[in-house]
Amino acid sequence: MRNSHRQEPRDQVEWSFPINYKRLVFNEPTRETRVLQRILETVLPDFYYTLHNTIAGGGFFLLNCDIGQQYYQELYGLLRRHRIPLQANSSHLAWCPQFAQGVVELTTTRRLYDSLEKTTPHPERLLHSGGLSSEYLASIKANAVTFVAELPYVKHPSDGSTRETTRNLRQVRLRLDAENKFVATVIIEEWDKVEPDLDRNSPFYKKIFNGVISVKESLCEGLPSWPFKIQEILFSSAHGKTMTEGEQLSAYLQRFRMLCQSHEFVRLLKASTQTAAVTRATARVESVLDDALEDIGRTIDLSLMEAVDHDTLAKVQLGSGLIVLNSILSARTS
Repeated sequence: MRNSHRQEPRDQVEWSFPINYKRLVFNEPTRETRVLQRILETVLPDFYYTLHNTIAGGGFFLLNCDIGQQYYQELYGLLRRHRIPLQANSSHLAWCPQFAQGVVELTTTRRLYDSLEKTTPHPERLLHSGGLSSEYLASIKANAVTFVAELPYVKHPSDGSTRETTRNLRQVRLRLDAENKFVATVIIEEWDKVEPDLDRNSPFYKKIFNGVISVKESLCEGLPSWPFKIQEILFSSAHGKTMTEGEQLSAYLQRFRMLCQSHEFVRLLKASTQTAAVTRATARVESVLDDALEDIGRTIDLSLMEAVDHDTLAKVQLGSGLIVLNSILSARTS
């Protein structure tokens, strides 16, 4: 929690491609995005494989087209050989169909906009980012195959478990949403007290300002980087059921990811001028985040987390990419 950094979507090379869709207009690509955009336009790849990882919860896969059950079974076998569980309940299922268990159709910003549009009148206010790189490629080469393997850094015995708990999924997500909003309000309160003392050159300044402060009017619905917005939690049928152990783990890991992002404010405070206000803010925010982490530990036994070594991750990334490449070559041959 204390040593994690992830850029806001609008600052990520993967998620800042220009887009003009309905009321969503974004044309602030990062420098790296502009480089990747030119590469895609020059190469026009048949197979596009972007390297991703998730924190925990098991591995799952994203594709922009159905490559067939034979290859999904090969992906499952690859995970089994390397003792990586399959995550069958990723957050993408809220707005994307499945090709097979743990194999989800690749999302797009347009699809996410349409999903949010069902429950909120202004989706553009919740999407402070652009189009995906794969979305851009599809616009210039419709038959390109895009693949993503989301592999975990750590494993837990509850990964992918379909054993039911006694808890309602919607109730748990609502509670965690409220807890996340409390943390965000603490950051907003302390920011107002210490803003003149903060180091504006720190990457953490940009992260917290773009991800929390500049979008605080969206907090009631949910900040842009949060996977679920409140209207969806309240009214989507996907949340109205008894929660499995795997879904419980995923819900609390999403809460953990939010704590990781929030702790970057502490890192900003520690990198800034150590005024009395900054010292007080650091103590308060650290205490709130430590309490939140302890709360997760009362439901999820964090001591059971097992790190996945880098060699294993590299082997599964490469192996899964080759499986999908083989499906493309086989289709061409036939």
